[in-house]
Amino acid sequence: MHETLDKPKMLALLHTEYAFVERTLALVPPERMEEVGAQGANSVWTVKDTIAHLTAWERRAVRWLAEAAAGNPPTIPSGGFTDASVDALNEQTYQENKDRPVEVVLADFQRTHRDVIAGLEALPETDLFELHRLKGIWREPPFALIAGNTYEHYPEHIALVRQWLRQIEKSGQ
Repeated sequence: MHETLDKPKMLALLHTEYAFVERTLALVPPERMEEVGAQGANSVWTVKDTIAHLTAWERRAVRWLAEAAAGNPPTIPSGGFTDASVDALNEQTYQENKDRPVEVVLADFQRTHRDVIAGLEALPETDLFELHRLKGIWREPPFALIAGNTYEHYPEHIALVRQWLRQIEKSGQ
């Protein structure tokens, strides 16, 4: 049992933060979805790249939920997630998605989000927050990996998209 979180609250946070992403995407003019700078002035990422990035990490969360349900260890890089391994995964995601159509990337994001919800709903709460059945298999309860790669991850990138949108608005472009 977690002190401040349970599965219904986690699902509520996931729904709330995802809805904020969707509302933000609705503010982006379609012709600007592939314009660089959506993650800061020095970034080559577009809004589309940002969504592909979030989708890739959510896809990992889907896999981790399935692995927890099966009693298997989470698939993570050997040596864990280091700055170098995360940078390499992010670059790989960027390269794999940069030429995909916006509509496909957005549909993938929506589908993957539904898969996270389904996986989260299917996993017993004790498996999500405790290591009883997963002791010796997982280092920490799965909820931390899931939260960190879904609703806790969105604000990091969506705040930058919103800043980018404000700059566009201010400049009158």
